[in-house]
Amino acid sequence: MSGTPPLSCAMISRFLAAWLRPIIPTSQNSLSECLRITARNAKTSTLKTMKPIYSIITLLFLLLFSSIQSHGSEQRIVAQTILAEARGDGRGGMYAVAACIKVRAQKRNLSFKQVCLQPYQFSCWNAGDPNRSKMDLLLTLPQAEYAMHLARNMDKVNTKVIGNADHYVTVRLWKTGKVKWAHGKKPVAFWGSHAFFKLK
Repeated sequence: MSGTPPLSCAMISRFLAAWLRPIIPTSQNSLSECLRITARNAKTSTLKTMKPIYSIITLLFLLLFSSIQSHGSEQRIVAQTILAEARGDGRGGMYAVAACIKVRAQKRNLSFKQVCLQPYQFSCWNAGDPNRSKMDLLLTLPQAEYAMHLARNMDKVNTKVIGNADHYVTVRLWKTGKVKWAHGKKPVAFWGSHAFFKLK
């Protein structure tokens, strides 16, 4: 009888084995290798997914650290300025200097730190000023605690206590008449050893 011979069980078995060979491991070693590849691929996929997340987290941490450090630096400089200018004038005198720093910052659209470090604005930061080399030591003084309190709360400082003055000078120096910008000007407030003026 002619025609296609019937398929035997052996032929079917060989066909299925050839078809499934790429998919199903044929030995214990092949199974282990398959599992290793699967695990490695999963790990690689996870790392690729997590890498951008790690990068974002690292960037956010660096930005946060930089912000904290910058904020701390600003408070430190403001406190040092207050101490250098009015540490012997009691809390009222120190508050008055803080208020003047705030007035200048508002009028000039600058940060408190920028105002303090502007050239020839606060003599303590001028090159050659006797206080310049002592700025770090000032933070060890008993008055430093209150100065730091003011520096941390500059937004709450009331500038009306100095009549919104933007300049000041020691009363002693003002009375000598040697301060050109103060000629013919009347102080709007007196705090500690300073006379305060509103020039603008």
